[in-house]
Amino acid sequence: IRKIVLPVARPGLVAAGIFCFLVSWNEFIFALILTGTPSAQTIPVIISGFLAQLRFYDYGPMFAASVLAVIPPVVIALAFQGYLVRGMLSGSIKG
Repeated sequence: IRKIVLPVARPGLVAAGIFCFLVSWNEFIFALILTGTPSAQTIPVIISGFLAQLRFYDYGPMFAASVLAVIPPVVIALAFQGYLVRGMLSGSIKG
């Protein structure tokens, strides 16, 4: 089974894993509700805290934090781009 099924299913599994990571990376509501201490807060909750703490919008730190929050998903998507495309196309090609 490992020599037949796993090589065929690997691109689909990697694509599903990337999609799960991207969806869980941006779960704002759960992170906002479930994190009680500031040390346990995720990056999107911290970025929204910039707006809640300041009466004026300090866009510099907010944009810098946003860029830092975007870097890991982009790097992962670029690293596994071949698996992602093969996983999405594996069910659409006949033969």
